[in-house]
Amino acid sequence: MATVLIVDDDPYIRELLDTVVSELGHTVLSAPDGEVALSLARTHLPDLIISDVMMPNLDGYGLVTALRADPRFTLTEVFLMSALFGLEYPSRPGFQATGFLKKPFALLEIECLLQRFAA
Repeated sequence: MATVLIVDDDPYIRELLDTVVSELGHTVLSAPDGEVALSLARTHLPDLIISDVMMPNLDGYGLVTALRADPRFTLTEVFLMSALFGLEYPSRPGFQATGFLKKPFALLEIECLLQRFAA
């Protein structure tokens, strides 16, 4: 099973994802912004990170950039979520997320992401 870090400034989204992920047998870490998430990631080395894009202190783009600068997170899967994604996913120089989820997302999408971490 995996350790999954959920990052969102909306407590409802964090609680919803926490419930789904933990019911599938995974360990959940939770953070309200990118700064807290970066600290948790450095301490716990999660297998998967699901993060909102727009957050206070350190947004999702900044979080991914900081993670990718650390060799321990080169292969860590990081998915960003936002209601603002259109048909084209955003790209920025030096920015490398594994993938993107459009809000509102279907819980089945989260379950599919976690299938690769099943025991």
